Amino acid sequence: GNAVHALLAHREQWERLCESPELLPNAVRELLRHDTPVQWSGRRVMADFTLHGQRIRRGELVLALIGAANRDPERHEAPDRLDVARANPGALAFGTGPHVCLGASLTQLEAQTVLGTLLKRRPGLRLRGAGLRTQSPLYRGFVSLPVGG
Repeated sequence: GNAVHALLAHREQWERLCESPELLPNAVRELLRHDTPVQWSGRRVMADFTLHGQRIRRGELVLALIGAANRDPERHEAPDRLDVARANPGALAFGTGPHVCLGASLTQLEAQTVLGTLLKRRPGLRLRGAGLRTQSPLYRGFVSLPVGG
């Protein structure tokens, strides 16, 4: 839902993918960066440390704001712009290191398949309303997304 909404709201990106479907693997990573489905992740600190002058103690809860990190202007040029051809989108949507999601590759392949099918079968697809977003502070998505065409 997030990917379809983003692409249809940025029509030029939808049309670019229709013309160049080989961009789909990169586009999926960019879409995950641009509108991250999971907004934050929590971890308990295993050992005391200092980060940017702030003392963090063992056992404290630290929240990593994934959605904000994916829009960090120090990491991404023009972070609010959706660009399906962005070089190395580097989305943190599935975590990283020892906390990377085991289903990340499958999920990305599924997204490529769904989007590729939509692009091929429904190139004229358009938003038919604003849609209804979930009310969860953790998960960003849609309850409904009216499309047609």
